[in-house]
Amino acid sequence: MKKTFIVLMMIIAMAFGLIGCHDDSQPKELESVNGSSFLMVEDGVSYDIVYHKETKVMYIVSDGQYNR
Repeated sequence: MKKTFIVLMMIIAMAFGLIGCHDDSQPKELESVNGSSFLMVEDGVSYDIVYHKETKVMYIVSDGQYNR
């Protein structure tokens, strides 16, 4: 029983260590030549979440390989 508990706790600790933490509390403004109306909220692996300043709407933008 104790071994199972210890192993389970180690697995949970390793999972949290692999996930990691990052602070994206402040959105980054997207760089654009003519001035962007969007703020970058999250930069994912195959997607971005952006926020339009004027309409106050969030959009998810996929950049996966199957987008055509």
